[in-house]
Amino acid sequence: MENKISKQAPKKALRKADAASRYFHELEQKEVDALIADKKTIGYIMETYKQPDWCKYPNALEGKMGCW
Repeated sequence: MENKISKQAPKKALRKADAASRYFHELEQKEVDALIADKKTIGYIMETYKQPDWCKYPNALEGKMGCW
């Protein structure tokens, strides 16, 4: 008997309006995978997702250092 694995299409990345109220660090892995599949840039992430108020490091979402 063959072992068939169903290939599901990756979940679409959220539209900017849907994402604007969300924090990037709270995304599920499948949502991050969809952003990667859609070839979204760091610039898109910074424009689209909120940075937490407690994170005072400027531009923490740009990926160089994050917020610590």
